[in-house]
Amino acid sequence: MRTRVTAVLGALLLAIVVAAGCSDGDEGADDSGRDDQTEASSGGGDDTTDSTDDGASPDDGDEGDTSGVEDEVPEGSDPEVRQEYIDAIVASADTGEASPFDAQAAECLATAFVDAAGTDALTEAGVTPQQLAEAEESPAELGIEFPEGAGDVFYEEVSSCMDLRELILSSLTGEENSELRDCVSEALDDDMIKDFFVGSIIEGFDEEDPEFAPVQERIDAAVEPCLTAAGEGGG
Repeated sequence: MRTRVTAVLGALLLAIVVAAGCSDGDEGADDSGRDDQTEASSGGGDDTTDSTDDGASPDDGDEGDTSGVEDEVPEGSDPEVRQEYIDAIVASADTGEASPFDAQAAECLATAFVDAAGTDALTEAGVTPQQLAEAEESPAELGIEFPEGAGDVFYEEVSSCMDLRELILSSLTGEENSELRDCVSEALDDDMIKDFFVGSIIEGFDEEDPEFAPVQERIDAAVEPCLTAAGEGGG
C-alpha cells in the first residue's frame, strides 16, 4: 500500500538528489505530496549570492548550468580539488521554486557529500566534477568508495547547515497544524532521520530500492498514526 508518508518521502528523495546534483530529475518519480514541502532551512539568511567561494551562485529560478565546468579529473591541492567538485554540484542543482531547497541548502548538501567521500575517493574513481554533478547513477555505480564513517561525516556536516528534522516535518505536515507537527516530531527519532538522508545521498538509494524499504517503513509506521489521527492518513 502506498501511503501518504511513502508518497511524500518519495518526492522528498527526488528533491534531495536533484538539489545535490546527483540526478536530472526526469526519472518519473511521483511528485505527490510535493505541494506540502517548504524551503529547507539552511542556517543562513535570505541572501544566497555568496554560495560559492568566487561569489557566483546558481540562479534561484533555474536548474543549474554546468557548461563551463571542465570535464576532466582535477589535479592539484586538496582544497582546490574539493572546491571544483562542490562548485560543479552546486552549479547543477535545481533550486527553483518547485524545489524545497535554496542555493545555500544545495551547497550544504554538496559540501557534505564531497567531504564525506573525500577527494581521493572521487579522483581515484576517475569521476570528473561534471560527471558527478550530472550522474544518474548511485555513488557505488560510479565506482566511488566511501571511507569508513562517511555516513557519520555527511550527517554531522549537513546537520550543521540544514535543519533536517524541519525539512521532513514541513514535507509531511506543512506549517499550520502545530498539533500534527508535534506528533510527527515526537514520533521521528534521530536515527530515522539520519538513515533517511544518509541512505538517499551516500548510499544512493531511491524510493524503489529494496534495501531502502526498511528505512521508509520505519518512518511510515511511526508517522502514519499521527496523520490518521489528524484526518490526513494515506489509504
